[in-house]
Amino acid sequence: MPNIRGTNGDDDIEVTGDEGTLNGTPQGTPIDDIRARGGDDEITIISSTISGGVRGNAGNDEITVFNAQVDGQINAGRDADTVSVFDVGVGNIRLGQGNDTLNFIRTQVAGDVRGGGGQDALNLPVGTTVTDDNFGTFTVVVGQSYSLSSGSFELPSGIVVNYSEFESGTGFLCFTRDTVIQAQRGPVLIQDLRQGDMIPTQGNGMQPIRWIGRRKFDFVALAGDPKRRPVRIFAGALGNGLPKRDLLVSRQHRMLVQSKIAERMFGEPEVLIPAIKLTTLSGIFVDDTVESVEYYHLLFDRHEVIFAENAPSESLFTGPEALKALSLEARREIFDIFPELADMNHNPNPARYIPKGPQQARLVARHLKNEKPLL
Repeated sequence: MPNIRGTNGDDDIEVTGDEGTLNGTPQGTPIDDIRARGGDDEITIISSTISGGVRGNAGNDEITVFNAQVDGQINAGRDADTVSVFDVGVGNIRLGQGNDTLNFIRTQVAGDVRGGGGQDALNLPVGTTVTDDNFGTFTVVVGQSYSLSSGSFELPSGIVVNYSEFESGTGFLCFTRDTVIQAQRGPVLIQDLRQGDMIPTQGNGMQPIRWIGRRKFDFVALAGDPKRRPVRIFAGALGNGLPKRDLLVSRQHRMLVQSKIAERMFGEPEVLIPAIKLTTLSGIFVDDTVESVEYYHLLFDRHEVIFAENAPSESLFTGPEALKALSLEARREIFDIFPELADMNHNPNPARYIPKGPQQARLVARHLKNEKPLL
C-alpha cells in the first residue's frame, strides 16, 4: 500500500474515501502511512482507513481526522500544532513539543492521548466528565476553561480515555417550538405564525407563508428512534453572534453556510448544509436531553432562506424525499395548495446550492481546520 511523504514546504495532504493526494496530486489507494516534513502542513483524513500512522513533524501543522480509522499513532511532531479528531478510532495520540491543541469528539483510543512539551490544550465536548489527578472531578461546560494535568475523561457517549501532560482546555459544543422567526410584524414565536404572514427572505424580499405544518414526538417516540432527536445549535455557534439564542432543528434541516471556503469549493458563496453534518463543530450537537420535541414546517411558493433566531435557514423543501417524510395528512394539505407537487416527476429548485454528502463533510472539515465561522 502506498505511503504519503510530504515536502519541506507547506503541504496539503488529503485522504478522502481512501484516495490520497499531496498538493492535489494523486498518491494512490489505500494509504498505509502519512508523514509530513517541514513547513506548516494541513493533513485532512475523511472516511478512510490508515493502516499505519500520521505524523506532522516540524512546522505549525493542522491535522483533522473525521469518520476514519488510524490503526497506528497520530503524532503532531514539533512546534504549535492543532489536532482535531471526530468519530475516529486511533491507536494513540501524541502532540509532541510546542503549544498544541487537541479537539476531541466521539473518538475511541486504544492506548491514550498525551500532550508533551509546552502548554497543551485538550478541548472536550459539553457533558464530558473529567477525573484529573490534580484538579479533581468535574463536568465540562460550554465555553468554560479548565485546568488539567493527567487523568481520564468519559465522553457523553460513554467512551473513557486516559490522558497526560495537558495544561488546560475549554468546553465546546426543522425548527422547534418557541423558535423565534423574523416576520414583517417583528420577531414571532413559530407557533404563533399564521398562514399569510409575510416573512423576510434572504434575496427574495417579503414572501407569504402558504402552509404551516407541525409534528410532535414524545419521550417514547424519541427513545424508539433516536434520529428524531433535534440538533442543538448554541447561540453564536455559526459565527457573527448567530444564532441569537440556542436553536433546535431537525437533523436534516439545512442551515446556510456563507463563506469564502464555500465559494472556493463550489463557486457559490452560499450553500445549504444539513444540521447533522455540522455536529463536528463546536457548539452544535444532537441534544439527547430533550424529553419531547415539536417540529414545525414553513412552506412558501418556492424554497426560501428565512431567519430563525436571526440565523439564515431553509424553509420546507418540497423535493420528493422531503415530502415522503411528512404525514399523509400533511401531504394532502400541501397537494391541495400546490397540485403540481403530487407529480413525482416534479423537481423543485433549491434556494441555494446543496452539496453532495462527501462534499458537505469536506466543507465542514475545512471550516474546522481553518477555524473559520460558517457565517
